[in-house]
Amino acid sequence: MKRRIWIAVALWAVTSVVGALALLLPNFGASAWVVVPCFLWLFTVGFPTTAGVLVTASIVTGWPLAVFVVVACTAGLVLQILAVQWVLGRDVGSESEA
Repeated sequence: MKRRIWIAVALWAVTSVVGALALLLPNFGASAWVVVPCFLWLFTVGFPTTAGVLVTASIVTGWPLAVFVVVACTAGLVLQILAVQWVLGRDVGSESEA
């Protein structure tokens, strides 16, 4: 259980950094070979965190930036933990369908 949470926290942290890089690097002239892998990460392994941030951004309007960042990061972390618990919690191969 603890191992799964630490995996989720690590994925959330990496996804948060990759998301920031994906948004900031093009402003500084980064080429596509740097930005495309960032977006591939965001829409595969980091999708729960990305979804949490995007849902928060679509719902919240008019909040101060600091409050938005805290809420968006918390939503992303919660979704990432739930996704890791679901994926790693399944006992694949133990169920026999008759």
